[in-house]
Amino acid sequence: MSNKNSKITYYSPKWISRRLDDVIDSTIESIGCFCVDPVSNFTRSRILTPKTLIKFILGLQARSLPGEISDYFTSSDIDIPSVSAVSQRRDLLYPEIFKSINRRFLSSIDNLSTLNGYYILAQDGSDINLPFLQDDTQISYGQDSIVCQYHLNTLYDCINHVFWGSRIDLPTKKSEVNALIDLINHRNYPENSIITADRGYESYNLIAHCIENNQKFIFRVKDIDTKNGILTSLSLPDEKFDITVTRTLTNVQTNEVKKNENNQFVFVPSTSVFDYLDSCNRFYDLSFRIVRFKIADDKYETLVTNLDENEFKLDDFKSLYYLRWNEETAFYYLKHAVGMLYFHCKKSSIYSRKYMHPFYFTTMQI
Repeated sequence: MSNKNSKITYYSPKWISRRLDDVIDSTIESIGCFCVDPVSNFTRSRILTPKTLIKFILGLQARSLPGEISDYFTSSDIDIPSVSAVSQRRDLLYPEIFKSINRRFLSSIDNLSTLNGYYILAQDGSDINLPFLQDDTQISYGQDSIVCQYHLNTLYDCINHVFWGSRIDLPTKKSEVNALIDLINHRNYPENSIITADRGYESYNLIAHCIENNQKFIFRVKDIDTKNGILTSLSLPDEKFDITVTRTLTNVQTNEVKKNENNQFVFVPSTSVFDYLDSCNRFYDLSFRIVRFKIADDKYETLVTNLDENEFKLDDFKSLYYLRWNEETAFYYLKHAVGMLYFHCKKSSIYSRKYMHPFYFTTMQI
């Protein structure tokens, strides 16, 4: 594996601020696409212009909303608006405007770093604790428990230290695989990318979606001795290896499937989800590469991938997958340094609509 263009580029705060201003200006030219009523919202001249409001929201920190307003507008030449005015104006914005700003901002940078020509993206999730509201039923689940949380799924650039996308779900964590499938299908990140993910994303359905969308991937899976994973029933050596397998997924139980010579077939019950099987398509061939390497004297790591063996050898995967751990640090920075743990409203509908978005570009190296 060659190491082309892997040097991290650093940007000054002034450069980022100027570029962000330009992106916000271009985004609010189509403000009607991002507000509740495109005909009347943000059409009249007010103290809180769309740009002022957006920059204020992006700069929110750990203080109360009155304190944030006082601090932000005291240092500007704009009259200090009331808390009510800020609350009413922010209710007019849809969260998609922040995602649009993020995409435009990152797309405007033409010298982002890559590894061997690929962006190394990591998918993971993290729980966000919310203020407890006794009458709030939108974030509760289970018969005996109420969980005041959301689960944030993000796609993180491990080399350039930015977030390319996100999705917010309830805290059961059952939607992590679907969140990544959703991000892959919408493809709001660089085409030449490799997505990495931990064992919680081990899924035939996810692998199939990656292959169907020409998406490169590296997913960590349960090791060869597992009883309920992708490697179950495969005859694999207890040593390091690099092999390619083809498994045929099916939702029918023919005699051939039941006999299952050479462990070719994987039966998909009706309780499981596989999007490429239906009443017309009963069989689906899925080919992928399995690499296993030693990380300690008596411990191995096992990955599944669709990377070409001529481009990435077995020994390359240890360093490739190691890059994924940068996302763990990014979540800590996002929560504690950027301030995503702090909220400035009491309605959970507002959390999910506007203020749970990660402040993507603030994690860029400066």
